[in-house]
Amino acid sequence: MQHIAEDLLEAYAMQTLPEEDAEGVVSHLLICEVCQVRLDDAIDFIISITAAASEVRHHTRTRTA
Repeated sequence: MQHIAEDLLEAYAMQTLPEEDAEGVVSHLLICEVCQVRLDDAIDFIISITAAASEVRHHTRTRTA
């Protein structure tokens, strides 16, 4: 079984993947535990980066205010 390419999986996690590509990703995710775990890891990474960026913006604003 061929797994989902990293760039497609990341785009799917960020909800930027075109619908026609997302359908194939969803179909694969329904049957592939390896890609399900990879998707969970990608989502966790996105959440962490988003939180860190928010923290940096907050500290930048409070120092310049």
